[in-house]
Amino acid sequence: MDKLFQFNPQQRIEETAIPAGALSGIGIFTTFLSIPKSSSFNLEAHYQRLLEGCRFMGSQSPWTSFNDFETMLSKVPEAYLLQPQVIRVTCLRQEGFFKNEGVLLPPIVYISLRPVPQPIKEGIRLCLTQFDRQFPEVKHTSQLAESIHLEKAQQLGFQDYLRISSQGLLTESAYANLFLIQHDKTLVTPSVSSGCLPGTMRQSILEICQTIGLEVKETQLTPTDLETMTGGFLTNAVRGPYPICQIQDHLFNPENTWRIVSTLRNYLPLHKTI
Repeated sequence: MDKLFQFNPQQRIEETAIPAGALSGIGIFTTFLSIPKSSSFNLEAHYQRLLEGCRFMGSQSPWTSFNDFETMLSKVPEAYLLQPQVIRVTCLRQEGFFKNEGVLLPPIVYISLRPVPQPIKEGIRLCLTQFDRQFPEVKHTSQLAESIHLEKAQQLGFQDYLRISSQGLLTESAYANLFLIQHDKTLVTPSVSSGCLPGTMRQSILEICQTIGLEVKETQLTPTDLETMTGGFLTNAVRGPYPICQIQDHLFNPENTWRIVSTLRNYLPLHKTI
């Protein structure tokens, strides 16, 4: 770990121990929902995501097994988990741009908690924006571009954005994967090759659709495809599926969207009221 110094409000310089990855933006994370007296949804998939992320950023895994990962989470004081919480596990590489030669170090692991967000009842409004997310297949901590575009969307009166890649393909929002409803019955979602994160909730929705016989297609989508869509929703591990009421100038039928979202939530007991 690099030696770093922090300038504090009392005008003193103090040595601190921030991983170099925090300064270089070299880190990965995962976020999931925790409900008291319930198992966290799809926890092993989040563990696998962290392992893949550690390999991607060139760090040794900080855990020897999934049981080791669960043991770490069990050490969070129970007093903090009496109410539903959003848990984020972040791994920051100990080295910055320059690694220790021949040494593969585990990352520094942080666990953070925040309250569960308020339910979205009337649907979310998205604007279209175009930029490429670097390494979209990895949930990494380098999110400057995402933060700037989200702030611009909110300044325009939207709650989130829908990102268009430089190839002109619809991908994802700032925090969620996209599903659209075509002809009131078929679900379509951007393929991972379009440049979106292979989200854990996205995968769960695909599996639920297969179980209940709801047609879903993974494909490449462009903004012109929105003209044939009658509804849509976003998905992430915290909220589950939640409806979209507008994408730029396209207004969607909230009744049909809620019907499909409610059906999917019946198979996601932790997310029924989120």
